[in-house]
Amino acid sequence: MTTLGSLIFYLVSFTLSSLLIYFAQFFRKKIKPIYILLVILGLSIPFVISGFRYGVGTDFFNYLGIYYRNINVSFKDYITDGNYELGFFLIMKIASFFNNDQLIFVISSFIILIFIYLSIEDNRENSSILLSYLIYIFVFFPISFNIIRQSIAISIILFAYKYIFKKDFKRFLILVTFASLFHITALLVIPVYFLFNYGDNTHKKPKKIYRSIFIIFVLVVSIFYEEFINILSNLKVFARYDIYAAEIEFGLNREFILKFLIFIVIMIFFRKKLIKINMRNEFYIYALIIDLIITYIGFFNPFVKRIALYFSVTSIFLLPSLLNIFKNRIEKFVAGWLLLIYAYGYFVIVYYILGYANVIPYRFSF
Repeated sequence: MTTLGSLIFYLVSFTLSSLLIYFAQFFRKKIKPIYILLVILGLSIPFVISGFRYGVGTDFFNYLGIYYRNINVSFKDYITDGNYELGFFLIMKIASFFNNDQLIFVISSFIILIFIYLSIEDNRENSSILLSYLIYIFVFFPISFNIIRQSIAISIILFAYKYIFKKDFKRFLILVTFASLFHITALLVIPVYFLFNYGDNTHKKPKKIYRSIFIIFVLVVSIFYEEFINILSNLKVFARYDIYAAEIEFGLNREFILKFLIFIVIMIFFRKKLIKINMRNEFYIYALIIDLIITYIGFFNPFVKRIALYFSVTSIFLLPSLLNIFKNRIEKFVAGWLLLIYAYGYFVIVYYILGYANVIPYRFSF
């Protein structure tokens, strides 16, 4: 496809997918089979686009290279000297069993979309399913064409956050561990559970102190990230990430500017109202702060700032929740359209004009 044709293809396809997900909600309680069918049809669109692409995504051929370098590696050899997380190794083994390298992208896309939709469903009472899905599909999903392993981990972590609100550490830990089978950095979110465990207000003041300390800790780690990575790389599971400790020349990091503007608006005008509407938003606001701090590293090292994605993805719930603040229908309408403009505008500017993640032009594998 041409670049313009690819842009139109994405916009139409993702919009259609979002509309199917939206209309499915009308049948959620009344006619379950239709609900399930519409959800499957809605998710199948980005699934096919992602799973059956060819040469689309910055690391597309790198992943094929990883696959062919590991195609003959046995489980015994993997245990003694495995270079990649077990989950992704299993995906490669499944692909090699069927002698089909395309299955790497097919299986990965399936896992990502399933966990993302389950997460959006779980937050239906707090935010608009349509807007949450739209923001994810236009802002975050194209990233998964590039950093596949971490995108799987991010989708699982997003679903795992629900167990912070349910105060279920066992299930939270199981899901985080599962996410780490695709990207070991997922383990870094474990401390978040103990700082943002909702449902018990008897220790509200100490929790605020602990959270403040945690934010300061993240800030310190962000400033001295090279030393922190060097320490982590001494552990075998993080050893291969020592290359990210090297400082890279100063970059534009436009993401930081955008996130900073969103942060300022929410903190000044909407923070208290958002928390009052739903306590989950307090966690999402803290996630926004952590995201902003880690994203700052992007001025020096764009690889390290990817850790911020575990927190920035929660914006798909926080931003649509803004609609619940407004009582006036006109205000809701305007806010909704502003979020739509944000989602579509972000995709056009970042992925089409700036060419981030190399998702344009698009090409099918068949």
